[in-house]
Amino acid sequence: MKFQDKRGSMNILSKASTNHKTKKSLVSGKYDGGIVHLTPSNISGLGNVCPFASAGCKASCLYTAGFGVFKTVKAGRLRKTRLFFKHKGLFFETLHKDIDLLLSRCKKAGKRPFVRLNGTSDINWGNFKVFNGKNIFQEFPNVNFYDYTADYKKLIDNKESNYVMTFSLKENNGEKALKALALGFNVSAVFLGGTLPKTYLGVRVLDGDKEDLQFLYPKGVIVGLRAKGKARKDTTGFAVDLNKKSLDKSLKPWYSSKVVNN
Repeated sequence: MKFQDKRGSMNILSKASTNHKTKKSLVSGKYDGGIVHLTPSNISGLGNVCPFASAGCKASCLYTAGFGVFKTVKAGRLRKTRLFFKHKGLFFETLHKDIDLLLSRCKKAGKRPFVRLNGTSDINWGNFKVFNGKNIFQEFPNVNFYDYTADYKKLIDNKESNYVMTFSLKENNGEKALKALALGFNVSAVFLGGTLPKTYLGVRVLDGDKEDLQFLYPKGVIVGLRAKGKARKDTTGFAVDLNKKSLDKSLKPWYSSKVVNN
Protein backbone atom coordinates (compact mmCIF):
# COMPACT_ATOMS: atom_id res chain seq x y z
CA MET A 1 0.00 0.00 0.00
CA LYS A 2 1.26 3.48 -0.78
CA PHE A 3 2.11 5.83 2.06
CA GLN A 4 -1.03 7.56 3.29
CA ASP A 5 -1.33 10.89 5.02
CA LYS A 6 -4.02 13.55 5.22
CA ARG A 7 -3.36 14.48 1.57
CA GLY A 8 -3.89 10.94 0.28
CA SER A 9 -1.54 8.50 -1.45
CA MET A 10 2.03 9.40 -2.36
CA ASN A 11 4.25 8.43 -5.24
CA ILE A 12 7.99 8.48 -4.67
CA LEU A 13 8.73 8.53 -8.41
CA SER A 14 7.36 11.54 -10.27
CA LYS A 15 6.70 11.30 -14.00
CA ALA A 16 9.46 12.64 -16.22
CA SER A 17 6.99 15.13 -17.67
CA THR A 18 6.97 17.02 -14.35
CA ASN A 19 10.64 18.05 -14.66
CA HIS A 20 11.93 20.55 -17.21
CA LYS A 21 15.00 18.50 -18.18
CA THR A 22 13.64 14.97 -18.06
CA LYS A 23 10.58 16.17 -20.00
CA LYS A 24 12.86 16.86 -22.99
CA SER A 25 13.93 13.21 -22.95
CA LEU A 26 10.39 12.19 -23.90
CA VAL A 27 10.35 14.09 -27.19
CA SER A 28 11.77 11.26 -29.30
CA GLY A 29 8.92 8.99 -28.21
CA LYS A 30 11.37 6.16 -27.50
CA TYR A 31 11.60 6.57 -23.73
CA ASP A 32 9.44 7.08 -20.68
CA GLY A 33 10.68 7.59 -17.17
CA GLY A 34 10.55 9.17 -13.77
CA ILE A 35 12.52 11.26 -11.32
CA VAL A 36 12.73 11.38 -7.52
CA HIS A 37 12.70 14.81 -5.90
CA LEU A 38 13.56 15.11 -2.22
CA THR A 39 14.17 18.18 -0.05
CA PRO A 40 17.87 18.88 -0.82
CA SER A 41 20.90 19.09 1.45
CA ASN A 42 19.90 19.30 5.14
CA ILE A 43 16.97 21.68 4.62
CA SER A 44 14.50 19.09 5.93
CA GLY A 45 16.21 19.01 9.33
CA LEU A 46 16.04 15.21 9.22
CA GLY A 47 19.41 14.48 7.65
CA ASN A 48 21.62 15.45 4.73
CA VAL A 49 20.71 13.98 1.34
CA CYS A 50 23.49 15.98 -0.40
CA PRO A 51 26.63 15.25 1.66
CA PHE A 52 28.97 16.71 -0.98
CA ALA A 53 27.05 19.91 -1.69
CA SER A 54 29.29 22.98 -1.83
CA ALA A 55 28.36 26.50 -0.76
CA GLY A 56 27.88 27.47 -4.39
CA CYS A 57 25.80 24.40 -5.11
CA LYS A 58 23.47 25.16 -2.20
CA ALA A 59 23.13 28.80 -3.20
CA SER A 60 22.37 27.92 -6.82
CA CYS A 61 20.15 24.90 -6.21
CA LEU A 62 17.19 24.58 -8.57
CA TYR A 63 15.05 23.18 -5.77
CA THR A 64 12.65 26.11 -6.06
CA ALA A 65 12.68 26.20 -9.87
CA GLY A 66 9.74 25.09 -12.03
CA PHE A 67 7.05 23.32 -10.01
CA GLY A 68 9.31 23.71 -6.97
CA VAL A 69 7.98 27.21 -6.39
CA PHE A 70 4.64 25.82 -5.26
CA LYS A 71 4.07 25.16 -1.57
CA THR A 72 2.24 21.91 -2.28
CA VAL A 73 5.21 20.58 -4.28
CA LYS A 74 7.66 21.55 -1.53
CA ALA A 75 5.42 19.86 1.03
CA GLY A 76 5.28 16.70 -1.08
CA ARG A 77 9.04 16.56 -1.40
CA LEU A 78 9.39 17.05 2.35
CA ARG A 79 6.98 14.16 3.01
CA LYS A 80 9.06 11.91 0.74
CA THR A 81 12.21 12.97 2.55
CA ARG A 82 10.61 12.28 5.91
CA LEU A 83 9.54 8.85 4.70
CA PHE A 84 13.10 8.13 3.53
CA PHE A 85 14.59 8.96 6.91
CA LYS A 86 11.83 7.65 9.18
CA HIS A 87 10.34 4.70 7.28
CA LYS A 88 12.87 3.40 4.74
CA GLY A 89 11.06 0.09 4.28
CA LEU A 90 7.89 1.82 3.20
CA PHE A 91 9.85 4.32 1.11
CA PHE A 92 11.49 1.58 -0.94
CA GLU A 93 8.29 -0.47 -1.12
CA THR A 94 6.50 2.51 -2.65
CA LEU A 95 9.39 3.28 -4.99
CA HIS A 96 9.35 -0.35 -6.16
CA LYS A 97 5.64 -0.13 -6.98
CA ASP A 98 6.17 3.15 -8.81
CA ILE A 99 8.87 1.60 -11.01
CA ASP A 100 6.62 -1.42 -11.61
CA LEU A 101 3.96 0.98 -12.90
CA LEU A 102 6.54 2.68 -15.12
CA LEU A 103 7.57 -0.67 -16.58
CA SER A 104 3.94 -1.57 -17.27
CA ARG A 105 3.42 1.78 -18.96
CA CYS A 106 6.54 1.31 -21.09
CA LYS A 107 5.61 -2.22 -22.09
CA LYS A 108 2.18 -1.10 -23.20
CA ALA A 109 3.55 1.82 -25.22
CA GLY A 110 6.64 0.04 -26.55
CA LYS A 111 9.04 2.45 -24.83
CA ARG A 112 12.25 2.08 -22.84
CA PRO A 113 12.28 2.99 -19.14
CA PHE A 114 14.65 5.40 -17.41
CA VAL A 115 14.83 6.59 -13.81
CA ARG A 116 16.75 9.45 -12.22
CA LEU A 117 16.77 8.83 -8.47
CA ASN A 118 18.69 11.95 -7.41
CA GLY A 119 16.67 14.82 -8.85
CA THR A 120 17.46 17.05 -5.87
CA SER A 121 19.69 14.79 -3.79
CA ASP A 122 22.97 12.86 -3.99
CA ILE A 123 22.21 9.63 -2.12
CA ASN A 124 24.26 6.49 -2.66
CA TRP A 125 21.31 4.24 -3.54
CA GLY A 126 23.56 1.23 -4.12
CA ASN A 127 24.14 0.99 -0.36
CA PHE A 128 20.51 0.01 0.28
CA LYS A 129 20.18 -3.70 -0.41
CA VAL A 130 16.56 -3.88 0.64
CA PHE A 131 15.17 -6.18 -2.06
CA ASN A 132 16.17 -9.62 -0.81
CA GLY A 133 19.80 -8.58 -0.67
CA LYS A 134 19.69 -6.60 -3.91
CA ASN A 135 19.79 -2.86 -4.41
CA ILE A 136 17.41 -0.94 -6.65
CA PHE A 137 19.66 -1.26 -9.72
CA GLN A 138 19.96 -5.02 -9.34
CA GLU A 139 16.23 -5.35 -8.70
CA PHE A 140 15.44 -3.61 -11.99
CA PRO A 141 18.23 -4.64 -14.42
CA ASN A 142 16.22 -3.53 -17.47
CA VAL A 143 15.82 0.06 -16.29
CA ASN A 144 18.34 2.71 -17.32
CA PHE A 145 19.23 4.57 -14.12
CA TYR A 146 21.33 7.73 -14.19
CA ASP A 147 22.29 10.66 -11.96
CA TYR A 148 24.55 13.64 -11.46
CA THR A 149 26.85 13.25 -8.44
CA ALA A 150 29.57 15.09 -6.53
CA ASP A 151 30.50 11.87 -4.71
CA TYR A 152 33.75 10.87 -6.44
CA LYS A 153 34.04 7.57 -4.57
CA LYS A 154 30.51 6.57 -5.52
CA LEU A 155 31.32 7.41 -9.13
CA ILE A 156 34.47 5.30 -9.44
CA ASP A 157 33.20 2.43 -7.24
CA ASN A 158 30.01 1.94 -9.25
CA LYS A 159 29.79 -1.55 -10.71
CA GLU A 160 26.17 -1.45 -11.88
CA SER A 161 25.97 -1.70 -15.67
CA ASN A 162 22.54 -0.01 -15.74
CA TYR A 163 23.53 2.98 -13.60
CA VAL A 164 25.37 5.87 -15.25
CA MET A 165 26.64 8.88 -13.31
CA THR A 166 28.00 12.23 -14.43
CA PHE A 167 30.37 13.95 -12.02
CA SER A 168 29.28 17.48 -11.06
CA LEU A 169 31.95 20.17 -11.22
CA LYS A 170 31.72 22.62 -8.32
CA GLU A 171 33.92 25.41 -7.03
CA ASN A 172 35.68 23.04 -4.60
CA ASN A 173 36.24 19.80 -6.55
CA GLY A 174 38.06 20.78 -9.75
CA GLU A 175 40.89 18.27 -9.37
CA LYS A 176 38.47 15.39 -8.79
CA ALA A 177 36.53 16.47 -11.86
CA LEU A 178 39.69 16.33 -13.95
CA LYS A 179 40.54 12.92 -12.55
CA ALA A 180 37.05 11.75 -13.53
CA LEU A 181 37.62 13.00 -17.08
CA ALA A 182 40.96 11.23 -17.22
CA LEU A 183 39.23 7.97 -16.26
CA GLY A 184 36.67 8.38 -19.05
CA PHE A 185 33.74 9.67 -17.02
CA ASN A 186 31.64 12.64 -18.04
CA VAL A 187 31.69 15.84 -16.00
CA SER A 188 28.90 18.41 -15.88
CA ALA A 189 29.71 22.11 -15.68
CA VAL A 190 27.38 25.06 -15.27
CA PHE A 191 28.35 28.06 -17.43
CA LEU A 192 27.46 31.70 -16.96
CA GLY A 193 26.39 33.92 -19.84
CA GLY A 194 23.69 31.86 -21.52
CA THR A 195 25.95 30.21 -24.10
CA LEU A 196 28.13 27.11 -24.01
CA PRO A 197 31.72 26.90 -25.26
CA LYS A 198 32.63 24.25 -27.82
CA THR A 199 35.40 23.02 -25.53
CA TYR A 200 36.43 23.58 -21.93
CA LEU A 201 39.78 22.53 -20.49
CA GLY A 202 40.50 21.11 -23.93
CA VAL A 203 37.56 18.72 -23.72
CA ARG A 204 34.47 18.68 -25.94
CA VAL A 205 31.41 20.32 -24.40
CA LEU A 206 28.11 18.58 -25.06
CA ASP A 207 24.87 20.53 -24.68
CA GLY A 208 23.26 18.91 -21.62
CA ASP A 209 20.21 21.16 -21.80
CA LYS A 210 18.87 19.47 -24.93
CA GLU A 211 17.90 16.28 -23.13
CA ASP A 212 18.84 14.41 -19.97
CA LEU A 213 19.52 10.79 -20.92
CA GLN A 214 23.12 10.51 -19.76
CA PHE A 215 23.40 6.84 -20.69
CA LEU A 216 23.22 7.93 -24.35
CA TYR A 217 26.04 10.48 -24.08
CA PRO A 218 29.53 9.77 -25.46
CA LYS A 219 32.20 9.19 -22.82
CA GLY A 220 34.84 11.61 -21.56
CA VAL A 221 32.99 14.82 -22.38
CA ILE A 222 31.90 17.84 -20.40
CA VAL A 223 28.13 18.09 -20.12
CA GLY A 224 27.52 21.81 -20.41
CA LEU A 225 24.58 23.34 -18.59
CA ARG A 226 23.51 26.98 -18.85
CA ALA A 227 23.20 28.79 -15.52
CA LYS A 228 19.55 29.01 -14.51
CA GLY A 229 17.66 30.64 -11.67
CA LYS A 230 19.89 31.71 -8.79
CA ALA A 231 22.96 30.31 -10.55
CA ARG A 232 22.87 33.22 -13.02
CA LYS A 233 24.10 35.47 -10.22
CA ASP A 234 26.64 33.03 -8.79
CA THR A 235 29.84 34.56 -7.42
CA THR A 236 31.24 31.50 -5.63
CA GLY A 237 32.83 29.88 -8.67
CA PHE A 238 30.22 27.13 -8.83
CA ALA A 239 29.11 28.42 -12.23
CA VAL A 240 32.03 28.73 -14.65
CA ASP A 241 32.83 32.27 -15.77
CA LEU A 242 34.74 31.81 -19.02
CA ASN A 243 36.12 35.32 -18.70
CA LYS A 244 38.00 34.39 -15.52
CA LYS A 245 39.15 30.85 -16.35
CA SER A 246 40.23 30.40 -12.74
CA LEU A 247 39.95 26.60 -12.84
CA ASP A 248 42.07 26.41 -15.99
CA LYS A 249 44.83 28.48 -14.41
CA SER A 250 44.93 26.80 -11.00
CA LEU A 251 44.89 23.24 -12.33
CA LYS A 252 46.70 23.66 -15.63
CA PRO A 253 49.88 21.69 -14.67
CA TRP A 254 47.91 18.67 -13.41
CA TYR A 255 45.38 18.88 -16.23
CA SER A 256 47.97 19.12 -19.00
CA SER A 257 49.81 15.97 -17.96
CA LYS A 258 46.89 13.80 -16.87
CA VAL A 259 44.12 14.67 -19.33
CA VAL A 260 45.44 16.19 -22.52
CA ASN A 261 48.30 13.70 -22.85
CA ASN A 262 46.16 10.69 -21.96
